[in-house]
Amino acid sequence: MTQRGVVLAAAHTAVLQEGAVVQAVASVPNRTSLDAEIDNVLDELRDLFDFHDIHFRLRG
Repeated sequence: MTQRGVVLAAAHTAVLQEGAVVQAVASVPNRTSLDAEIDNVLDELRDLFDFHDIHFRLRG
C-alpha cells in the first residue's frame, strides 16, 4: 500500500474513531515527508466529511 493509501485508510477509519488518524500518522517514520500528502488527503475527505478537528490535531 502506498503512503497515500495508508493515510487515506487511517482517515477513513477516523469516520468511526477519530483518534485512529492521529495515531497512524504519528507512527509513520519521517512524517515531515508526508505533510503535503496528508494535506491533500484531508482536503479530499473534507469534501465528504467534517474533518476540521482532525486536521487541527494533525497540524497542532
